[in-house]
Amino acid sequence: MSESPEKNIVQSVNSVKKASNKVAPVKEEVKKIDKLTPEQEAMLPKWRDEWIAKGLRTTPINPDEARKICVNIFTQFIDKPAPKRLLIKESPYSCWDAVCLAAHNCLPADDKAPLVVKPEQKLSFVWPYIDGHWSASYIGHYEFFRQVLGLKFPEKWQYFADTINIGPMFILADLDTCIVCDFPRIIKKNERGLHSQTGPAVKFADGWSLWALNGVIVPKDVIETKPEDMNSEFLQKYFIAERNVEVRREVVRKAGMTRLCSVLKTQMIDKDGDYELLLIDIGEGNMRPFLKMKNPSTGDTHVEDVAPDIKTVKDANIWRAGIEKKTLDDKKGKEWFQQGDVILLPEGEEILKPKPTVLT
Repeated sequence: MSESPEKNIVQSVNSVKKASNKVAPVKEEVKKIDKLTPEQEAMLPKWRDEWIAKGLRTTPINPDEARKICVNIFTQFIDKPAPKRLLIKESPYSCWDAVCLAAHNCLPADDKAPLVVKPEQKLSFVWPYIDGHWSASYIGHYEFFRQVLGLKFPEKWQYFADTINIGPMFILADLDTCIVCDFPRIIKKNERGLHSQTGPAVKFADGWSLWALNGVIVPKDVIETKPEDMNSEFLQKYFIAERNVEVRREVVRKAGMTRLCSVLKTQMIDKDGDYELLLIDIGEGNMRPFLKMKNPSTGDTHVEDVAPDIKTVKDANIWRAGIEKKTLDDKKGKEWFQQGDVILLPEGEEILKPKPTVLT
């Protein structure tokens, strides 16, 4: 093999990116659409449901259809010869194992043979760029313009749109190989995104899974541990040591503030409206300040650690906003804002009001 494994993969991805830039709507003189007709507007709910169903498909992939799609992507979309080999793997994890082995010219001849990737063969993940049914919202959006509103697209677009009928596709054009992911067998969600309180939110045929709460990917233990079993060791690991604030929020939501405060020996030392400054035992009697706040947009409770020397809610908010060096003046200071977790500061102003104006 003339190129390095990493370069082979990057070159293949770049060829897909280059082709994707050529599927924009055709530039021609078209009449501006100011609004949908009643008939077109009536189609929206059905169109939405149809494309949501395509994105959440959990039935096995059709091998013959997958091969046709792969051949068209190679020959018509990226202008390469048809792949000599097509593999359909059960999950994104096993797909990437196959990519690593193919890049090292070590892919087993038997498609059903187990994939054993040595540590030195592991490659850093490169996004496949053709997401298949993961792109249902994107493809469905443009297909409405094409099919319903009559907007013209290049012929290449249709080959890309057809990938809605497969999972993510890993193209190794220079290795004459195409690796396609099968659909998951389980997808569970709520109005916020992937969500399951009892098991995996997404599970593939080989068992590879994702656990999620309210659209946030969380460790498996967070799902499988009952609130009453969330002891000090658990909360030290998944709350105190966790750096992802969204994961921490879901731990707080599941455990409940009452249990979190009792297990971690929490003491409130200041309060201002919906804000509370808590001292929480982070281990061996070491008390660290945390700011408890309510998101005005969603009603969710957030708990974030602040600097060790913080003593008041006011100082905690100033520290979070990064304005501790600015002059604070209730009368002369400029207004600044907080939207959920986002701080909005007026550019160039050195004198600010002590507290933000909370946006909803």
